[in-house]
Amino acid sequence: MNIPTIAPDKALHYVWGSFAALSGLAGAALLQMLGTPAPLALGAAAVCAAAAVAREAWNYEQGGPFDWRDILATMLGCVPVLVAVLAAGGAA
Repeated sequence: MNIPTIAPDKALHYVWGSFAALSGLAGAALLQMLGTPAPLALGAAAVCAAAAVAREAWNYEQGGPFDWRDILATMLGCVPVLVAVLAAGGAA
């Protein structure tokens, strides 16, 4: 039986995508505490997307490929954070 594996690079993108989403969530929560209306889910997704694209742009500038699959793997890391935020009612 062949068990499918995930490339270590994609797994790292997933993990760092979760970290970026949590960072965006923390930033949006801080803005809310300071009185600025900042949707938590949007903050998490925006930081995750920006980190994904910035990392691939950096790879490209260093002579590597710009890989959309890496961006997808990073954005998939954002999903558990978004599900938790939305389940807790933190969309607004």
